[in-house]
Amino acid sequence: MSQAFSLRVDSDGIATLTFDLPRSPVNLMSRSVLVDLWTLIQDDLAHREDISSLVLLSGKSTGFIAGANLDEILGVDDPRLAAEISRLGQGVARAWEQLPYPTISAIDGACMGGGTELSLACDHILVSDRPGLKIGLPEVRIGIIPGWGGCVRLPRRLELVDALDLILRGGSVDGPRAVELGLADALLPHSQFRRAVGAYVANLVFRPSPSRKRRPHGFASRTRIGRRIVFDRARETALEATRGRYPAPLRAIEVVRLGIERGAEAGFEAEERAIGELATSPVCKDLIRVFRLVEAAKKAGPPDDDGAPLPRSIAVLGAGNIGAAIAHLIARRTEIPIRLVDLDRGALERAMASSSRAFSAQVHRGRLTSVEAKRRQALIRPTFDPTSISGCDLLIENVYEQLPLKKSVLAEAARHMGEQAILATNTSSLEVGRIAGSSERAERVVGIHFFAPVQHMPLVEVVRAPKTSDRALGIALRLARELGKVPIVVRDSPGFLVNRILFFYLVEALWLLHEGHSVTEIDRTIEQWGMPIGPFAVMDEIGVDGTVRVARSLAETFGPRLPLPPWVDDWVETGAVGRRVGRGFYLYDEDRHRTVADPDLQSTLDIRLYPETAHSREPLDRLMLRMVDEAAQCLDEEIVEGPGQLDLAMILGTGFPTFRGGLCRWADRQGTQEILETLERVTAGCGERFRPSKALRAMAQRGFYR
Repeated sequence: MSQAFSLRVDSDGIATLTFDLPRSPVNLMSRSVLVDLWTLIQDDLAHREDISSLVLLSGKSTGFIAGANLDEILGVDDPRLAAEISRLGQGVARAWEQLPYPTISAIDGACMGGGTELSLACDHILVSDRPGLKIGLPEVRIGIIPGWGGCVRLPRRLELVDALDLILRGGSVDGPRAVELGLADALLPHSQFRRAVGAYVANLVFRPSPSRKRRPHGFASRTRIGRRIVFDRARETALEATRGRYPAPLRAIEVVRLGIERGAEAGFEAEERAIGELATSPVCKDLIRVFRLVEAAKKAGPPDDDGAPLPRSIAVLGAGNIGAAIAHLIARRTEIPIRLVDLDRGALERAMASSSRAFSAQVHRGRLTSVEAKRRQALIRPTFDPTSISGCDLLIENVYEQLPLKKSVLAEAARHMGEQAILATNTSSLEVGRIAGSSERAERVVGIHFFAPVQHMPLVEVVRAPKTSDRALGIALRLARELGKVPIVVRDSPGFLVNRILFFYLVEALWLLHEGHSVTEIDRTIEQWGMPIGPFAVMDEIGVDGTVRVARSLAETFGPRLPLPPWVDDWVETGAVGRRVGRGFYLYDEDRHRTVADPDLQSTLDIRLYPETAHSREPLDRLMLRMVDEAAQCLDEEIVEGPGQLDLAMILGTGFPTFRGGLCRWADRQGTQEILETLERVTAGCGERFRPSKALRAMAQRGFYR
């Protein structure tokens, strides 16, 4: 028998097959594991007469089955080999499905991808009420589709709408939701899971036909017109969400449709073909690389990071939009009490009202009970008294972006807090070392840069200043992960990593506008290229005044490399500073939804417009290549550890399109030598700010990913 599987049969004929992959913290379904399971089924399990039922269990305390081995998918370049692996997975699931006795998947932990597909081939699926248990099909998140029969079996078990939702979101559900949907047959207590599974299996003789043979009865599942409506709507939603850049969701819809309308065999064949094409595509490879970068970022840190404790209490200083959102996030994701400090009563009232509305929305969606929402809201304690922070272990300062103010705030906080308390600044551009000053407390100061909107942006830059201790860095990383964020450690420097690169892009957009390109043309070009929104929409979100303020701060360091057009201060003085006031580069309706570009902008600035069709390539080259050059300089200065971390930061912090692999990988694919030549050409027409840096010239000889 395979080392990964162990079989035990008791005197009543109840068999348990335990999957425990040697030398691995989780169970992964690799090619070799599939072959072992296939052999075990064909040579042994299919012929056993002493088995009355078979339970599939995990030998890992951490989870059930984590899915397929991503290294194998990443290494497959031949579509025929990818299709062959799909065919092998389908064959194992079908052989399991045909065993001559009831089969039961007993899930007491995370069950993803191939683990879910094998479970769908079982007669019964049992789940525990263990916190953190998830069962799902995340394949579209790495650019493929469920390829071992999941696209065929799931719509036969769930209503079509629910099956498509699970597949197309790449999502997962917990135990209670799995039972509610019909994905699982019973919810059992985690504390006595194996005993409860035994009792369930012992009673199988009294149960009706296997649950997988039940077919959904909803209108969309059983009628042709209902299915057509669901599939059409799914396509529209997928196209809107992906802009056609990610092929997996559309292929999944087509495979599910074929499996329903032409039968299971047609569905299996379509699934196999889709895997062959998708698993070898550049989009799939890039999505897997990004997934692995995210996982690595969740583990990276100083040597003692694993032992870094969570703070017992946190003070958030500044109750503006960002500070309020940070306090709410801490209350939502942890059990840590928060002191929200501000001298402005109105700011505190608005912050608490905003948090209350957010918790109420979670109650409305069924994610929290009203009692739990009130309990979590009570973790936030608003106060006018700055001395109330004395008992807190961590301060997150979020005051106005001015160096003297931030220095004085941290100095005052250090006097009230204990000697071991960590002082964190949420600055977006100022050097943390300058804020910390030269006193002994400097080793306790760390940057924790949240991106707005805090509730949605996954990235947090954790900034290590020259004197920041491993302990301070470790606690900041631990908190960021506890809040569900992906932390990336960056070296202390003006703008750190993301904002530094981003602001070269944003300021160049202002120069394009100055020279006669329209807001609409520039943003549309960038959005069609793959960015979620264009640079002017970004500046309206940040606030044009805030954009100019940060740009001027960065210009103190980068000088003539980051000049601003002469009219920016005049534009800020008009008050048209962005979405929050209803007018910026765009106009906004009363609900603050973007409508059209400000029709008076060009005349106000006295700018002559180019024809929309002119210079169509120029905005893209100028915006993207300025970022590429700055990325090369950031890597040369070791602001971040390697191009992979830089790519991840740009994807999570700016929405850089994942299907392009990240800024550095895209540059390598374009050809760094070609980029160098383009920049030289643009320099001749647009000025010295485009002159390629020494770092980029060196990079051109080898590429970013050398």
